[in-house]
Amino acid sequence: MEVNIIPEETEEIMYCTPEKVITLTGVQPRHYNYDTENEEENETKLNELLNDYIITASEMINEYTNNNFIENIPHTISFVCSLIVSNIITRNTVRRDIPFRQKDNWDQELVQVELFTDEIKELLEPFIVSDEEEVATNDITFFAITGEN
Repeated sequence: MEVNIIPEETEEIMYCTPEKVITLTGVQPRHYNYDTENEEENETKLNELLNDYIITASEMINEYTNNNFIENIPHTISFVCSLIVSNIITRNTVRRDIPFRQKDNWDQELVQVELFTDEIKELLEPFIVSDEEEVATNDITFFAITGEN
């Protein structure tokens, strides 16, 4: 199990890391035109962008499951976060590299990339907390035992 990564400059919950996303996608700074001569600066910019995507993906997971994973993040949640961020990166790449239309070619279709796929929803299914369950777990019952008959 993983513990949430909270960058120093933010209080946002993150269910995966830029390193995991980079490993999964192979994304590099040059893919986002971070190609200055300073490699460290390029990697920092990419990590900042990925952190933003990870925060967004984590919020999507929280909203879909109605659940916040404060500690001991299940591996499935971490993997789903990486998948969502991967889909965001893919969508950005497709939108950048494939033009909406080409000159004199009105038949070309825009490639659609779904961020929150059915596969992701299936992976998250066991973690969904319904509103009724949440209310039930927050109920507190008090019993008073007295010496009277």
